[in-house]
Amino acid sequence: RCKEFVNANKTTSIWSLPRYLVFHFKRFTQFFNTYRKNDIKIDYPQIIDLQPFTKGKTDPSISKYSLYAVCEHFGSMYGGHYVAHAFVEEKKHWYLFNDSSCRPSNEHDAHNEAAYLLFYERIGE
Repeated sequence: RCKEFVNANKTTSIWSLPRYLVFHFKRFTQFFNTYRKNDIKIDYPQIIDLQPFTKGKTDPSISKYSLYAVCEHFGSMYGGHYVAHAFVEEKKHWYLFNDSSCRPSNEHDAHNEAAYLLFYERIGE
């Protein structure tokens, strides 16, 4: 309302860390009257440390997270197929879940260009 230029900075701060983290990648962008899918491979780590991004007093022992599941989408916005890679703690192994089938997989296969949801769990919980 004052109609004067103000030099302002917007910030977001993390003060406490949750037990689980979910990262969602924006894979579809609007291009004129249609949507296009971005299939670029994103490098994401198996272990992530959020200590450098937190404010206040945060215990460093609870700032590390391990990737335990990846949801993937194949196809376009108008149709496609969903699968998931997940680490099963009891078996100490990665698995691929595809409709009604489940087969052993590995960590390397969970890192691919179709990933759009990443699930991390705090290490040590």
